[in-house]
Amino acid sequence: MQVNNWFFGFGDNPAITDEYVQDVKRRYTGVFYQRMIEGKWVAAEGGVFTNFDPSFHVVDEHPEIKEYYLSCDWGFNNPMCLLLVGEDADGCYYILDEFYQSGRLVDDHLNRELKERGWDKLGPRKERPYQCLYDVESPSDGQRMRDMGWNMVPALKHPGSVVESIKATQQAFQKQENGRARLYFMRHCSKTIAEMSGYRWKTVRGVNKDEPVKENDHAVDAVKQFVYTKDAGRVKVLKSNPFR
Repeated sequence: MQVNNWFFGFGDNPAITDEYVQDVKRRYTGVFYQRMIEGKWVAAEGGVFTNFDPSFHVVDEHPEIKEYYLSCDWGFNNPMCLLLVGEDADGCYYILDEFYQSGRLVDDHLNRELKERGWDKLGPRKERPYQCLYDVESPSDGQRMRDMGWNMVPALKHPGSVVESIKATQQAFQKQENGRARLYFMRHCSKTIAEMSGYRWKTVRGVNKDEPVKENDHAVDAVKQFVYTKDAGRVKVLKSNPFR
């Protein structure tokens, strides 16, 4: 008896428009693209940010910055990572500077060091960052920074946000129609760049999990939480009803 297998891909639905198909395709890369767009059940393996290309995403110059932000991943035994992020007029993000040290407390000494770096007098208005995103699992550190005058805002976090923030960051690495990506790193941010390159999926007894390895990820977490929180209102499930 002959058995025929029929496969219908995402783009075979006649009820949706080409514009909608292309819009959805732009939201996924790597293993998520294979699953959600190509309909393949494939395991996550190897590096997480496979579309991160240091020869393209690591730069020596940046355009004029319209708004500044901080993204904070707290730590003491593990490194504390604070990233200064700039957004240009096109909505592209630049990791401009990094503070990455172990054994540091959120105290007056940290506040003074950030001021010495000029992080409190940014841009032509000589102002502090518009928002300082922080991990809600450590509210006390966020409150200490707030007491010292920083504009602290809880980063978006919920069950499933680890994978969702990975997707958002992968999408930010993709080149747009204008040839630009939406996420870049200044070359001197060496610890952040190294973590982005080394971020990998977890393997348990030879089986790959949809879960990243929790080590050397402090700068990565700061990048992911920034992109995910900022882009939460940017990417919509539907731009319009495709069935009309």
